[in-house]
Amino acid sequence: MHAPKPFHILLIQPPCARTTGPSWLSVSIAASLTNPGISLTFYDANLDFFSFLLESMNFKKLKEDPSGGSPGAHGPFQSDGFFYPQTFLRAVKHLNDHLKQEFSLFYPSIIQRGTFYQPDIKNWTQAEAFSIDRSRNPFYPFCDQRVEKNLNRLKTGLLLIAASRPEQLLGALTMASFAKKMRPELYLTLMGDLFNPSQPIRVADETIATNEIQPLLDLIQNKFGTQFSGETSNNSWAPFSLKKYLTPTAVFPLMERKGLSFLSEKLPKPFTLPLICSRSKGITGVFIPKHPPTDKISSEKQHHRKPFFYLGIKCDLDHPMDPETLLNAFQGGLRIIQWQCLTGPLKTLSQTLWHAADAGIWNHIIISSKTDPDLAAELIHFMSHNPNIAHSWIRRTGEDHRFSAPESRIEKGVTAYDRLPDLPGRPFWHALTDPADLLLFVAKHGCQKVKRWRIDDDGVSVYTLGKSITYHFKKPDHLPQGYLNRICQMVQAGGSVGTKWVRYNLERAFLIGYVLEKGVIVGNSSLKQPRSKYLESLSKSSKMDLSGYLERGYTSVRPDYRGMGFGTRLLEGLTKRIGDKKLFSIISEDNVATQKIAIRNRTQKVASFYSSRMEKQVGLWVPEGSDS
Repeated sequence: MHAPKPFHILLIQPPCARTTGPSWLSVSIAASLTNPGISLTFYDANLDFFSFLLESMNFKKLKEDPSGGSPGAHGPFQSDGFFYPQTFLRAVKHLNDHLKQEFSLFYPSIIQRGTFYQPDIKNWTQAEAFSIDRSRNPFYPFCDQRVEKNLNRLKTGLLLIAASRPEQLLGALTMASFAKKMRPELYLTLMGDLFNPSQPIRVADETIATNEIQPLLDLIQNKFGTQFSGETSNNSWAPFSLKKYLTPTAVFPLMERKGLSFLSEKLPKPFTLPLICSRSKGITGVFIPKHPPTDKISSEKQHHRKPFFYLGIKCDLDHPMDPETLLNAFQGGLRIIQWQCLTGPLKTLSQTLWHAADAGIWNHIIISSKTDPDLAAELIHFMSHNPNIAHSWIRRTGEDHRFSAPESRIEKGVTAYDRLPDLPGRPFWHALTDPADLLLFVAKHGCQKVKRWRIDDDGVSVYTLGKSITYHFKKPDHLPQGYLNRICQMVQAGGSVGTKWVRYNLERAFLIGYVLEKGVIVGNSSLKQPRSKYLESLSKSSKMDLSGYLERGYTSVRPDYRGMGFGTRLLEGLTKRIGDKKLFSIISEDNVATQKIAIRNRTQKVASFYSSRMEKQVGLWVPEGSDS
């Protein structure tokens, strides 16, 4: 008895979307349809669209790939040169400049790497009119040259166009209109929660306005009579040409499915990590858009020197997470957490961020329009002052909608350091708009290195914070012009001391130390010659004779440079130049960071008292072995 012929399905992922791997929706559909009764063909029209454009480009004018490889047809996107930040920036700029020129006739349509935006389209009527207007639609040249031959791969059966991102909506409608005209006999179905269930699409025979798979299975069974055996294929990734994606290694997005616990034995076979992340399959990264329980990730701790796969996840930032769980998750391959649904007191939220950063995990915070305004303001202040903890963040001022991507802006928080000259350029992560790019860079180089990269003012050069610093130690009257003003502002910006006597004390200081990078003061400290009345007050409070002492203080380091040891080395340099002088420092009991610097400089606390001037408990610290 002959087996029944399989039912044929052509699954299409339309442009424009990420080029680092197929969408979660496409992967989910493919995994659910790996059945002996189904013959599934996958056409990644999004990948083909960008590959089609890359073929007309010349990457040879870019500098030689630092990895030693040649640029190739797709430039450095598929070589190890991708992981060199400057090469990556140059390639993306080259591609985006080409796209801008290539589609100038279709203005105001904007196509850039992995994204598309048409600001004139505001509703479904305009969207459907745009999808058939060759004079305004930039996707038609691609449809004529590449899509038609792929449609002919399906003789009979179901043509399924699946779109999961707002940037794909107009591309999906265009491909549907084109396909219906070229192959009217095919049963055309649009799928994805982008589509409006109350707004039927005229060119589609069926619209499944959800990302849930069951309605699709019901359609195939009820409309076409195809029965599912319940078996799954062992070759469920066969439809995907993994090595063609525009990264050195594909990044697969996954989503926890209802009723299933992530990273457990209950997951269906196509979603088990050993299969997804097998290097033989060309995948070393997995990005999970929906948050799994972190303890389940911890239970999958990999027993290798390096993780076999790397993960990026989304998690709600609404409750404490203990350090051990986060450390185990890092050892299990977790590299990025996108924190969302921000609720609770700032102290609790910031502690979780601290624990994640200490574990080596990159913290990316998403502030949505639903975040409490007061909490949002507190978070922005915290993140601006602690870029070594809150590594990257965006603020979304509008909710997701179907005709453009949600408006996201990288908003510079207001800090006391804003009165000082800006550091050149901007953080490198600003260029990593695709979370998969961020995952790849952090997995390759580590959180510590990536957070210190900064794009220079030319937009393509990259420098590392702290790499070209110089230390200087000078008397106040030997400082370059304007430097005393800047150092006063640095001390005031630090916020840990009263500001009334800052200029007076610095003008009379025994010695001032400061750190320069690219002409900008990034850290400073000093040895002050305290006023006599001040010394008398301290001696009385501490019950110690401090006459003739110098005071070590006014240490301030810009937020971007904290954690690099500048404060410690400044104090070491000042102490070496003290001669036969004695010194002390006053450190508030709540200033743990400065206390750590003091301990590293072999300084000990010898007294503690309440400072009415600072209105807090403070400690008096002197070098170890002092005879006071």
